[in-house]
Amino acid sequence: MVSPRAAPAEYGLRRAAGIALLVCAAVAAINVSSPRALGVLLALAIAVPLIWRAPVMGLYILLGAAVTIESGTLGFPDSLTDRVPLFEGLNNSLNLGGISMNPVEILIALVLVRAVSSATPQIRKRLVTGKLFVPYLLFLSTVLFGEVHGLLASGDFNKSLWEIRPQVYGFLAFVVASLLVRSRRDLEMLTLVVLVCVVLKAVIGDVRYFLVMGRQLGAHDGVLGHEDSYFLGLALIGLLAALIWTRRAAGFKLLLFASPLVLAALLVNQRRAGILALAGGLVTLTVLAIRFHPQLQRRIAVFAVIAALLTVGFLAIFWNQQSGIVGQLVRPVRSQFDPSYRDYLSDLYRQAENANLKLSFDTDRLLGMGFGMPFLTVYTQADISNNYPLWNYIPHNTLLWVGVRMGFVGLVTFWGLFTAAFLEICYLLRGRLDPFLMALVSVAGAALVSELLVAYGDLQLESYRNIIFVGALFGILNVLPTITKVVEPKPRRSLV
Repeated sequence: MVSPRAAPAEYGLRRAAGIALLVCAAVAAINVSSPRALGVLLALAIAVPLIWRAPVMGLYILLGAAVTIESGTLGFPDSLTDRVPLFEGLNNSLNLGGISMNPVEILIALVLVRAVSSATPQIRKRLVTGKLFVPYLLFLSTVLFGEVHGLLASGDFNKSLWEIRPQVYGFLAFVVASLLVRSRRDLEMLTLVVLVCVVLKAVIGDVRYFLVMGRQLGAHDGVLGHEDSYFLGLALIGLLAALIWTRRAAGFKLLLFASPLVLAALLVNQRRAGILALAGGLVTLTVLAIRFHPQLQRRIAVFAVIAALLTVGFLAIFWNQQSGIVGQLVRPVRSQFDPSYRDYLSDLYRQAENANLKLSFDTDRLLGMGFGMPFLTVYTQADISNNYPLWNYIPHNTLLWVGVRMGFVGLVTFWGLFTAAFLEICYLLRGRLDPFLMALVSVAGAALVSELLVAYGDLQLESYRNIIFVGALFGILNVLPTITKVVEPKPRRSLV
């Protein structure tokens, strides 16, 4: 018999699983439709009454889709989610000349309209009075100024749209999340939806690698999209946060039992940036736990030291392991000192690319080159234009890309936004939140650090999926103080 306290959590888990299964059913239906883009539009039409009746469902669907559906096809025999043209323009998928809008923009517009129309004046007020609204608005204003600046300098308008679209998506996701997340239950459901979708992607990746491909990827460099490594890593970070702060959350058992599947999928996806982002996120979470969990400070610190020693020992023992799952754990560290041929070529390309970005930044340090302008290529880069037509517009190191496009002004607004978010996270953790919210906020901090790390090495500041997720995360942090009571901590006595 289920206790009354456990019943709501189990109900929430079943509901989240149901939403994830609906996403899977929609993906399967879209894959058998012809053309598939027509299936996407039909699925959106079916979702309209659901979103209109329960607006927050639109946010669940948006984030569930961002976590689940790749931004392009991968070409595997069992391709499923990557065949859904959610991010592909209708001018290509349906041969509609002149219509560059894609289905995800229709979804965002639908959810945004319903979020605004359903929000009371008080809810709209908390959007603009939140601590992150002004920093995010300043960053978006800088992006739009960079667009105008680039076009006035004869930039390519179509190329510039590829660059600024993710940033606009992120801000709209921020607005939607700020308006639709109105209770703790909304946060619980949103967490469960994202978690279940990540686990489903882990299952797809594991089945693809171990069963379909027989552990041989051939010409493929991974089993899932590059962005999926980021989301898989967040699930493992979430497990550690749940172990530290709460073990009664609805998704804890799912996290615990699914963690081997998630870790395996992360490793076989073979993204160095994903492993480094996981490491950075775990370190961030550990630091936050030591600082803001006074009851377990000493125990967490001891475990952190033991984990660090075990990690060093593991690397020493398996340093020469070049293949398999163990090799993927060693690869991000060893590649910094003794890279494989593949990693050597990748590092060589990035070194030349970073040097070209620094030269491009020097052309206009204050305002940048603007969007739609190719960055300088003084240092020779390998020709990857067949696989990546935007190679000289959107680089791998998208942190440097911010300065190249928007100059010092863009760097100030970008880092100002992330700094404001980290300050808000520290403020929330200093308050007396309940265990679930403490875990959620700490994972948010780790997620932002992980995003910065993958943005440094793997294009993901320009990924539709990542930026939609991060934008919604900013939105949650923006309104979280109004959802739950945050008790101001007592000021500490000065040491002077």
